[in-house]
Amino acid sequence: MLQLGMNITLGQGDTLRKIQTADLVKFIRDGAFDLVAKTDQLRKIQSIDQRKYQEIKKFLPYVTGGIFHPPCRNKENFAFIDNMIFDFDHLSSKELSPVWLKEKLAGDERVEAIFISPGNDGIKVLLPLSHRITDPVKYTLCYKVFALQFAKEYGIEQVIDPRTSDVTRACFLCYDPEIYHNLNPLPTNPDMLVDFDSAEQVRQAESLSIPYPVNPPDAIIAHEEAPVDLTREKLAEIRRKLNPKAIIRPEKPVFVPEKLHLLEQVIREKAVECGLEIIQVKNIQYGKQIAFGLDQLKGELNIFYGKRGYTIVKSSKSGCSEEMNDLAYQLVAGIIY
Repeated sequence: MLQLGMNITLGQGDTLRKIQTADLVKFIRDGAFDLVAKTDQLRKIQSIDQRKYQEIKKFLPYVTGGIFHPPCRNKENFAFIDNMIFDFDHLSSKELSPVWLKEKLAGDERVEAIFISPGNDGIKVLLPLSHRITDPVKYTLCYKVFALQFAKEYGIEQVIDPRTSDVTRACFLCYDPEIYHNLNPLPTNPDMLVDFDSAEQVRQAESLSIPYPVNPPDAIIAHEEAPVDLTREKLAEIRRKLNPKAIIRPEKPVFVPEKLHLLEQVIREKAVECGLEIIQVKNIQYGKQIAFGLDQLKGELNIFYGKRGYTIVKSSKSGCSEEMNDLAYQLVAGIIY
């Protein structure tokens, strides 16, 4: 089981939803969430401006191997994880191609899915576990042991990303019509990776260090997926220092009904069909705020779902065109009603 997020820059405001591997494969293969256009745009920008590429990449949909409750990507909300996602990157530095490596690893019965990375110079490899891990520290140790074992089997330990052993790690998605999917993978037993009753094995696992890929990413790239939660924690710490007596209330998690997540995908597809651009989607309490654009015009809707069904509210913000608000309303209303 995985969880899907749509905008990692929202931090705690990005409510996750549970999906199965089959759903993930379908999204990537079919180019859901406008992945075809987004992937093409991202790779064009990558060849021109690496910094801009990293910024735009954060707006791709993503999955987490970890399951969180409440459904927000925060270690405090971690419930369990039953898979591992290995990230092999900077393949060209070892004169390897993503297509070649995908075909090579597809013969491994432990692998459930393999797809190309957004930057087109790496692959993501999904491997199921035989049972859930509920301790994030144990997961990290098992991950490091298995990742190194797996990479060494294929002589590719120099291209495995060392930053992916955390339960909160996000895996960005892109369009890959040739995604590999094994319908009957052999799950890996995490108990066979580290014996936590053995102090020596635990020490050995803790001492493992996954090497950075050849030509490791610079400071900008290394920071590309730093959780927004980390920034919030730093801000909270500064506030505590400035005012030690202040009561800092935790942000309430945003709840978005499942129907609105499904509706968002339909709206995105319809917008593309009509020639409108989705500028931003923000999760709000019991709803979604969607900003539409056309040339220099902008419109924005708040869409809610409750006991009485759907409610569409046009934004009254300055900068929003009444004409664009009307067009956006017609588009969404035509889908809902």
